[in-house]
Amino acid sequence: MAAAAPDPSLWITPNRARGHREGVKDVHPTIQYDMVKFKIEEQMQAAARERLAQAVRKDRPRSIDIATLGERLRVRLFGGPALGGRPTAEAGA
Repeated sequence: MAAAAPDPSLWITPNRARGHREGVKDVHPTIQYDMVKFKIEEQMQAAARERLAQAVRKDRPRSIDIATLGERLRVRLFGGPALGGRPTAEAGA
């Protein structure tokens, strides 16, 4: 008996061996290099922006003004006039 001829649709072509789909062409090496170069430059700029944002967050004042906080807390808990001029409910009545 003669062996059945292999199905030509199953043959591995160069594009199929690289995992390409039908209609997808290879990218020229120069264009591919430029695309990678632009992507790396974009990532470097994003990293620089992130470092700048971290520096700004790190440099901002974190101390709490205890005197002002104590005064605001006293006014809220016990009532009375606020130093900043915010009227209480009793003052407006």
